[in-house]
Amino acid sequence: MGDMADYYMDLSMEQDAEFEAERMERQKHVERMEKQYAFGVLKWKTQNNGKILVANMTKEHLENSIAFVKRTMDSGEVSQKWIELLGYELEKRK
Repeated sequence: MGDMADYYMDLSMEQDAEFEAERMERQKHVERMEKQYAFGVLKWKTQNNGKILVANMTKEHLENSIAFVKRTMDSGEVSQKWIELLGYELEKRK
């Protein structure tokens, strides 16, 4: 291949590697969230930069947090996991 083709091939491979690294990091984060929830130590970051255990959140706080995630976060794995785990906790309250 020519120099330009080699350059673009290298660039493409570098971008693929970065994308894969980001995907793996998101997957690790989701797995950590699942483990923390299972052990009852998953924390939600509050508006004033405090933290609260998900297990200690009120029903209303859980509902508002789910709405917040749906309204402000992307539809990626981490956001979906927050919705799932907060939803589990909310179901336990019913």
